[in-house]
Amino acid sequence: MGVELPDGSKAIGGVMSHRYPFDGAEPQGPQLTMRGGGGGGSGENYDYRMNAWLWPAPQAGSLRLVYEWAALEFNEGSITIETTPLITAQENVRSIWAQ
Repeated sequence: MGVELPDGSKAIGGVMSHRYPFDGAEPQGPQLTMRGGGGGGSGENYDYRMNAWLWPAPQAGSLRLVYEWAALEFNEGSITIETTPLITAQENVRSIWAQ
């Protein structure tokens, strides 16, 4: 899994972690951290979901998500996502715990 941000910078999700990959300081970006997932299947039918954490949050424009799963002969492909809904969601985030 990888991403290309609207500014052209790229990140590859090679790290699997259940924790955020920094100690409170902003990480050097961009970073794509895989956060686990689940699924199953057999034969030719598989279903799998994976969570990821991306830093920094994308700016306005198009984000390209690149994927590949060589073990299942799932060739590299990509989709483009407009970031406006992501930015709108980010603007509506509110803290529920005191810092």
